[in-house]
Amino acid sequence: MRDVEKRFLAEYTAADGDCRKLLLAGGLNEYIRQLELALGPAPEDPDAELELVTLQRLRRLAVTIRHDRTGSECTEADVRLLQGFHERLQDGEDAFTLLNGAESRRLHEVGAFENRAAEWRAAAESGEMPKKFHFGLIFAILAALACAVLGIYMLVNR
Repeated sequence: MRDVEKRFLAEYTAADGDCRKLLLAGGLNEYIRQLELALGPAPEDPDAELELVTLQRLRRLAVTIRHDRTGSECTEADVRLLQGFHERLQDGEDAFTLLNGAESRRLHEVGAFENRAAEWRAAAESGEMPKKFHFGLIFAILAALACAVLGIYMLVNR
């Protein structure tokens, strides 16, 4: 496998992972499917249509690289196209987000939340919990205890 193909696959995998976070499943294949649905049979946005056609071509190229041992037609330009898409995706300026407006921005925020949640899970597993987590946990326990005491008090003083 050539170096350009390795870099292409690494970028493709990273973009696929971010698409999974954005759509909460399916990766780049689901992103393409959702973009096709958003554009409909007669696309009115030429930029979004171009991005869709480009992503479909890049997906076919990734499949070719992974399964065809005789080589592919992958070039530096393909890597740059994929990097450009990945940057737009991370910035929330990709075609799907722009077409779907507020709903896609919410999905981007959910993706960011998922990233933070994963970081917290990793910290918890390593035993290095952030101090904010300890204070939040203590507050939640105290609030639950206060509710329990109030409930018992209400039952006893009926």
